[in-house]
Amino acid sequence: MKLQDCEITLEDSIVFSELSGDRNPIHLDPLAARRLIYGKPVVHGVHLSLKLLEHLLTGGRDVPSPRRIRARFNAPLFHDTSAVASVAHTKPNKSRMSLHAGVQELGWVEVEAPVTGGPRASDIPKLRADEETHPVLLAGGDIASHAGSVDLSLDRDTYAKLFPALAALHGWDGIVSILLASTYIVGMLCPGMNSLLASFDLSAPEGNTQVYGNDALNYRVKRHDPRFNSVVIEVQTGPWTGTINAFVRPAPAVQPSYGEVCDEISARQWQDRHALVVGGSRGLGEVAAKIVCAAGGRCTLTYQKGADDAQRVRDEIIDGGGSAETLQLDVEGDIASQLGTAPAHAVTDILYFPSPHISPSLSGDFDQVLFDKYMRVYVYPLAPLLAVLTERSTGSPRIFWPSSAYIDKPVRGFAEYAAAKGAGEAICRWLVLDYPDAEIRVPRLPPMRTDQTLSIVPVKIAEPLDVLCGELLADPEKRSHAQPNT
Repeated sequence: MKLQDCEITLEDSIVFSELSGDRNPIHLDPLAARRLIYGKPVVHGVHLSLKLLEHLLTGGRDVPSPRRIRARFNAPLFHDTSAVASVAHTKPNKSRMSLHAGVQELGWVEVEAPVTGGPRASDIPKLRADEETHPVLLAGGDIASHAGSVDLSLDRDTYAKLFPALAALHGWDGIVSILLASTYIVGMLCPGMNSLLASFDLSAPEGNTQVYGNDALNYRVKRHDPRFNSVVIEVQTGPWTGTINAFVRPAPAVQPSYGEVCDEISARQWQDRHALVVGGSRGLGEVAAKIVCAAGGRCTLTYQKGADDAQRVRDEIIDGGGSAETLQLDVEGDIASQLGTAPAHAVTDILYFPSPHISPSLSGDFDQVLFDKYMRVYVYPLAPLLAVLTERSTGSPRIFWPSSAYIDKPVRGFAEYAAAKGAGEAICRWLVLDYPDAEIRVPRLPPMRTDQTLSIVPVKIAEPLDVLCGELLADPEKRSHAQPNT
């Protein structure tokens, strides 16, 4: 039975972080989260669980206070994203809610009520003593032996603001305070900074579910498996015991330093050339900018939001003896007016590396909205960029526009991405007709190690420096000057 749409805003997550103490940037900071595994902030798992229970209550169902509650999170819910909350099944003393976005089940929560009575709570303090305000960064060895305790807390005003129907049932206060302490443990203490909550299962014996305000949630790591970056945490407070399953998510991808790039390059193929590296503040663009400068060229690397990242790359190149500048550029905006502030010296090359977060379609059908998002970044800016480059160039302009091996090897869920890359290849071929002196290269590159390809389970993947050196330092006689090289 469909209950209603479930949508959570970033502002809701900020309020929830104040309630729970879980201030992990993967939930709250769009700038930091763009370099993390999902490319943008995601909703807290416990927040989602309580929201599902809130929907269950406002849907007119009776949800007694539980003696057991468990949940699992299969995929992230992004802010301002519509998903459907529905009753998966209901049995005597048991209710289960699930959340779907398109054909994918994002997660579910299940509560089991006691046969008689219910959990009670008394005197839970509003604030947690000695609460961390920044997530702890634990090393792998420290995770395996980690243990501690967290005070229970419940700010009823903030709780009622987010979950009014649940807050009206005071019998839920105890288990809610335990859930809030659980997300605080995972997001702030263990694994801490690099964490993702996967599931939890908490229960108390029949007839003994009392939670006292002076209780603390004790925790210890039961198992840490580095092969799968998984962590199992045992928790206990009063009669309540259970397990929390979490992942150690990968940290942002760190690309080779400018010094390391220089050590790999001896030739000066880019001497007297100036590259506009669009999207050069991180990832493939960062590596490309370093290759250009290491090979004797100069670059202007652009960024949309990551000014600090761009400045870091620029400073690293300059400190190493190279020549680099930065420029803010939104490829979805007016290209000509933005490039009007670019350095006056002629640009000879455009290396095109901007990218939105690449995510699989969840609808099961071709997602036109997702396709349009890719087209606005990969395709529509190409003609305006080439027009500006031609005006500034004194010789034959060059464009390097990387396509994708996904065109050759389709991957389920990425049809929109592959279609946009295919459209970009076609546009590049048409641009050659309008600019016959231009050299436009469109190699289909394999997936490489960047923020976009981070995964929970470590996998072997191509190194950007190896691939891009092969492309950007190739013998000019072997490159096509009349049409895209696909």
